Amino acid sequence: MSKTEKRSPLKAPPVRLPGQSVAEELEKLRDGALGDDLVLVTIALTLTLVSGVQWWLGTPPHITFFVSLAFLIGSVAYVLPRVRRAREQTRRLRQAHAGERAVAEYLDTLAESGVRALHDLVGEGFNVDHVAVSPQGVFVLETKTISKPTSSDVRVVFDGQQVSLGGYVPPRDPIVQVEAAATWVRRLLKEALGRDYAVRPVLLFPGWFIERTEAAKRSQVWVLEPKAFGPFLSREPAVLSDQDVSQIMFFLKRYSRGIQGST
Repeated sequence: MSKTEKRSPLKAPPVRLPGQSVAEELEKLRDGALGDDLVLVTIALTLTLVSGVQWWLGTPPHITFFVSLAFLIGSVAYVLPRVRRAREQTRRLRQAHAGERAVAEYLDTLAESGVRALHDLVGEGFNVDHVAVSPQGVFVLETKTISKPTSSDVRVVFDGQQVSLGGYVPPRDPIVQVEAAATWVRRLLKEALGRDYAVRPVLLFPGWFIERTEAAKRSQVWVLEPKAFGPFLSREPAVLSDQDVSQIMFFLKRYSRGIQGST
């Protein structure tokens, strides 16, 4: 008797969760590099133990033990730096995941103000952390959860062109990144809905004090601590109708579900 074919009871996959791309990267890190390193050391240790027992029992050749021991030492020397890097990468990813979830929770509190949010919108080789749609427009939000020094009062400074953190300028310009994400979402909406919606890029630094110069205040990019997004939004004029908001969200959810179904 052939087995009855089964299918999922869900008619469509759910939209992606906040920080899902980061969580998937964490899972790959654990299952990939860390798992491979553990296997390598385990094999080397097993060979050394077996060779050591054979030597202890007086079973020749003894050279096997020294070869296995050298292999074990070489394996440990190779793996330890990789494990340290993986642990640091894991710490950063966990911190990034927590930051994206915290921002998502804050956006949920703005629902009564008409803000609707979608998270982890996946493009080709990148993802957009959050898209918020409200009567005030469409907003692309990128979250940068970066550790702060505890010994000094450091802040994020935005001069209208770039951001610096305590005087340090990130090598991968987050302003360029969030502007590119906003451009992609704008093009995506135009191709699907036939209307050119303005999309504002917003860069969020959870837990940081943000200092904006006069030039920054004229920039189309908002650089904010997450809880400042609501007050900034409230000062903007309404440009979208309820129908516009619903139509944009309907398309973005359909797009997100389509990406889920294709992976």
